[in-house]
Parts: sequence; C-alpha cells; structure tokens
Amino acid sequence: MYKQKLFTPLILTLLFFLTTTAHSQDLKLACQANDTFDNIKAITVKGIFAKVNITGHQQNNVILNGTLKAIKPEGYNIKHTVTGNTLEVMVAIPQTTASSHTGEVQLTIPDNIPVTIENTSGYATIKNVKTSSLNITSKSGKINITNSDATMTLHTVTGAIKVDQTNGNVTTKSKSGEQYIQNITGNVKAVTNSGQLNIKTITGIITAESTSGNQEYENIKGDITTKASSGNIKISIAESNILITAAKGDVQLFQTNGTLNVTTTKGNQSGTRIKLAAASSLTSTEGKIKMKLDMPKDQLAFQLQSTNSYLFALGKSKKKKLKIGKGPILLTGTSTTGSQSYY
Repeated sequence: MYKQKLFTPLILTLLFFLTTTAHSQDLKLACQANDTFDNIKAITVKGIFAKVNITGHQQNNVILNGTLKAIKPEGYNIKHTVTGNTLEVMVAIPQTTASSHTGEVQLTIPDNIPVTIENTSGYATIKNVKTSSLNITSKSGKINITNSDATMTLHTVTGAIKVDQTNGNVTTKSKSGEQYIQNITGNVKAVTNSGQLNIKTITGIITAESTSGNQEYENIKGDITTKASSGNIKISIAESNILITAAKGDVQLFQTNGTLNVTTTKGNQSGTRIKLAAASSLTSTEGKIKMKLDMPKDQLAFQLQSTNSYLFALGKSKKKKLKIGKGPILLTGTSTTGSQSYY
C-alpha cells in the first residue's frame, strides 16, 4: 500500500510528460508569414487562438512575422490585407477545428500607429509602443503591456490584465481575470466582477468598480472613486480625495492625505496615519469605524452619531451622539450598530 502511494504520482507525472511531448511533436507547420509594409497608419489584428506580440521600433516600416502549427495543418493561414493605409492581419482557421493548434503573430511597428487587437484565447503582449490609441479585446487570453504610451482600452473575460510603465489614460474591464495596473501617468478606469484589482504607483484620477473582487491601491497621487459589493478595499500611501461605497467588504486605509467620504454597509472601516485636508464623512450600518488621525487635534471638529453604539473622539466617550472640537475641519461619522473611535 505504501509503495503504491509513493509511485502513483511519479507514474502520473511520467505519463503526462510523455503525452505532452508526443502531442507537441505531432504539431505540424501550417503556415508562416514574413512581410514588410510601408506607409501604414493603422493596424487591426484578429488573432483568434494565436499569441499576438506587438513591439515598437525606430524604423518607418511595419514588419510581420508569424507561425501557425496544428496536428492537421490544412486550412490554417495568416492573412493580411492593406486598405488605404490600414493593415489588417487575420488568423484563418478551418471550419472544423477539432485538431490542436498553436501560433504566434509578431508585429514590429513604428510610433504613432493606432492598434486594435481582437483575440479569443491567445495572449496579447505589447512592448515599447508609442501611439495615440491601443484597443485590445480578448475572451480568455492574457493582456500584458509594458513601457508603452497610449490611450488604452482593454477588455477580457477570464484573462488577466497587466499594465506597467505607461503614459496615457487606461480603461480596463474583466469578469474574473485579475488586473495589475502600476507605474502609470494618466487616469485609470477599472471594472471587474470577481477579479482582483491591484493598482499601484499612479499619477492620475482613479475610478474603479468591483463585485466580489478585492481592491488594493498603493502610492496614488490623484483622486480615488470606487465601489465594491463584497470585496475588500485597501488604500495605502495616497494623496487623494477618496470616495468609497462598499457593501459587505472592509475598508482599510493607511497614510492617506486628502478628504474621506466612505460609506459601508456590513464592512468595517479602519485607518492609520490619516490626514484630512477638508471636511470628511464616514458612514456605516453594521460595521465599526476606527481611525487614527495623524494631524493636530485642534484642527478637527467631530459630529458623531450612532443608533445604539459608543462614540469616542478627543478623549471623550459618549453613546449615540457626540459633538466635540472647534477645529476648521469637520469630520462627520454616522453608524447604526457599529461603534466609532477616533484617536
């Protein structure tokens, strides 16, 4: 019995390796593309299953390279047409695609060429591209963009989205794929259902929305407006006016400087090293509110109320209602069953 448990994983691993190796060897070359184009002003790529790689260069022409492989190679092709100054590249597949296939389309392009990519399962990778607009739609393929400047619209269902080191406004939408958006100079608009949002090192205005996915922000210089149904929201190191509407998820704040307008239903609200620049408001139904304020207390005035919980501010504690402080910055706190504490 012991030997069977020991050797079964090894046997399964060996069978998987042999099956995968045999499968990769069965793939045959279906087609190759090697072309160069001049005077191109726009590019559209329909990759279907193939990986689409776009790389910028300092020359004036567009270079197309591509390879498709399949167990049954008949009917596969990389087609391209030029209409006016628009280059359209399309991966063609046979009507019945029961056989396994793989492929890659590589485009090397100069600056200032708008790019549109439509994919189903293939990845889309963009590097060193500088253009006015970049539009990518994918069903399950990942989208990865680095060191590129453009106004971007990125949409995927289950694939992940990663944007790093770019200049320009970024708009993203996914259903379950995670999103990593970082090192951006420009406004960010991100929407997801169950995927997680990771937005870091942004100089620009952020607007976000999620259903059950968690949201995390770090090193933000610009206002943040976000909504969440059941996911948690965490914001660290932000010079922002923050507007949050959340239902079941918790809200955690660390080292923020600006205004706060936070509304939660069942989630707790907590914060450390919080600086308020102007009047702010915190509202909770069932969750607790606990904030540690990193600013002179004589700058604050509190107007707090709760249905049946204790309130604490400026060393004073009272139940249901507490109005204290004469500072120019008014902090309004409202809760139903949750307590409120301000230090």
